Amino acid sequence: MNSNNPLLRCVVVEDEAESRQWLCDRLNEMRGVEVVGSADKFNQAFLTIVQQQPNALFLDIKLIGGDAFQLLQRLREHEIPIPPVVMVTAFEEYAMQTLNDWGNHVKKYLKKPFLENWEEKLQDCIDTLIVANNLEAEAAAMPEGDDFTFVKDGAQLIRVNYRDLLWIEVAGGGAVFLVTDELQVKRDITLAKILKELPGYFQQISRDKAVNLQRVLRVDRRDRGAMLPYQGKEKFLGIGDTYYQDLLNRLKIY
Repeated sequence: MNSNNPLLRCVVVEDEAESRQWLCDRLNEMRGVEVVGSADKFNQAFLTIVQQQPNALFLDIKLIGGDAFQLLQRLREHEIPIPPVVMVTAFEEYAMQTLNDWGNHVKKYLKKPFLENWEEKLQDCIDTLIVANNLEAEAAAMPEGDDFTFVKDGAQLIRVNYRDLLWIEVAGGGAVFLVTDELQVKRDITLAKILKELPGYFQQISRDKAVNLQRVLRVDRRDRGAMLPYQGKEKFLGIGDTYYQDLLNRLKIY
């Protein structure tokens, strides 16, 4: 495990010893992930989930003494919270049953054997489980160098370092664009809300923009604009009258 405060606490339920150990080892190597229990038998799996209360479950279809569907049903009958599930199987014919009966809980399939592109497949599972647990905020709070956030892009989560941000711009529909020198990603959050979670070196400069004060090169007093470095050039961002003096004060410009 690569973090003292894992985002995902996983239980791995797999009846094949070699596959179970391989999956546990690979998950424990991933950042923000900890395997808190594993099992191969039906009853053992149930007790492990009850005791550990994981927020992620890697679950094989066939177990010793039962199967995955019986296990999920037993958890439901005992009113044990069912965490987001990655179903691990070599039998694709079970997919329809899973989707029909347990579609609210099963978030992903991981097909055995774990050979081709396994790193990409596992990372995709982890990203999906983080989203399913609504853990984006905790992901952003995890310490690793500069502060950062994760932004959803389809089934992926893109990491954006706060210090790399040049500016944030309203995108409409309750969303904003996060702009760095290399990328522009859209996040479903209002400008007012994201400013509350950003570090103190961000400052709103107009109704639809905020800038990273550490990246401001100069202020054009005549045209009232902040100049920022952007893709080898200077980018002019207009400053609204309401925000002009506050920006000068923050930059200690008199």
